[in-house]
Amino acid sequence: MKRVLFFCVFLIVLGFSNLASAVLVVDTGAPDNIWPSSFVGGYGQAGNTSQWLAGQFTLDKGYDIYEMQGYLAVNVQGEVLITIYEDSNGRPGDFVFSKTFMSEDGNSSFYGWQGTSGYAGHLDAGTYWIAFGAPDNSIFEGGMGTSNLISPIMDAEAYRANMGGELGWSDWQVAPLDYPDFGFGVYARIEGSPVPVPGAIWLLGSGIIGLAGLRRKY
Repeated sequence: MKRVLFFCVFLIVLGFSNLASAVLVVDTGAPDNIWPSSFVGGYGQAGNTSQWLAGQFTLDKGYDIYEMQGYLAVNVQGEVLITIYEDSNGRPGDFVFSKTFMSEDGNSSFYGWQGTSGYAGHLDAGTYWIAFGAPDNSIFEGGMGTSNLISPIMDAEAYRANMGGELGWSDWQVAPLDYPDFGFGVYARIEGSPVPVPGAIWLLGSGIIGLAGLRRKY
């Protein structure tokens, strides 16, 4: 009886551990420069110059995403928009989801990890881009990484600029696709929980069914 009960509890615990464990699905680590030289943000308005930076990553299975962070310096505090795009022939493609957060205080010369928390969305296995920029009407100005140095984890990097007025937004420019010997220094962390696989669901279900059976029997 005790052995059977222990086995059922073990299956339940194992099933929950597979369902709920959060892991870093992307982690470039931090850059080693004192202050970044790749520009992020701008005034986020149609009449002013602003720039987005993006990094490409690949997932081998599905995840529910809960935290998205960038290693950002802050010159002017403001809202930052983090967006996930699908990959389209090596460039950011269709929008998947996005979240905003208020940056750290620019008066403190902050340079470090900052970003969103709470559920952001679901990603299936595949290739995606994480992009950092300023939403409309945000006055955020900051930077990320080091120009000419591609981050150690991202498969590729890209930038997109809004030159304002009639020029509007440029197309995404990609390193190394458009710039073979160039990088934009995108440093990011993404945390998520693996989507339950059939085996984990089976373990959880088996444990619950076993306990129910024992309760009826004893």
